[in-house]
Amino acid sequence: MATARELSAMLARDAEGVARHLLGSNGKREGHELRFGDVDGSQGKSLGVHLTGEKAGVWCDFASGESGDLIDLWAKRRGLSLGEAIQQAKD
Repeated sequence: MATARELSAMLARDAEGVARHLLGSNGKREGHELRFGDVDGSQGKSLGVHLTGEKAGVWCDFASGESGDLIDLWAKRRGLSLGEAIQQAKD
């Protein structure tokens, strides 16, 4: 069974796919990031999900100051606890 850290690393390997799964198709690639307006997936540039390198899967909403890894984004987007988000991501 994968730990939260291992799961985060697995999700980060397909950061773009996971971000689009959670936030939809409004994201626009900008360099090494996929940009959205917010955690609801609206169009815009306030929220960025890093897609490559050591920071792959790290996201930040510069308007709200919220940030984290893809598990945190999963929890935030779906209104789940961290444990519930981990279980959904594993499934």
